Amino acid sequence: MSELNIYRAASIVTGNPRIGATSSPVSSPADSQQDESAFGSLLSQALQNMDGSSSVTFSKHAAARMEQRSISLSPTGLERLNKGVELARSKGLDDALILMDKNAFVVSARNKTVITAVNGNELAGNVFTNIDGTVII
Repeated sequence: MSELNIYRAASIVTGNPRIGATSSPVSSPADSQQDESAFGSLLSQALQNMDGSSSVTFSKHAAARMEQRSISLSPTGLERLNKGVELARSKGLDDALILMDKNAFVVSARNKTVITAVNGNELAGNVFTNIDGTVII
């Protein structure tokens, strides 16, 4: 019985510790308001990503391939790529091949992330696998 009481009396702390905090572990109302506002901003950011209002991101691999293959996107090109990703998402695609201006982009439509990019000179003879569909814009 005494073991059970020991475990019940022990407190459980979760989350990130505050480094350099000198106050007691009991949080003040100001702390809880800050935590709520941080949670609110994270929630709104996640909802933005779900509803399609945020731009596509590029994986490290895709960024390296774009630099290596001299693929650049103008703001208009990036907007067109975003529209292609949104079209793929609206059709229920998870991973899509987007063909645009003699370039090919393999994207995770669900995550709005460009996985890799291929320029027009290297398209011939390539086989794209693990995609659900293709969007041509």
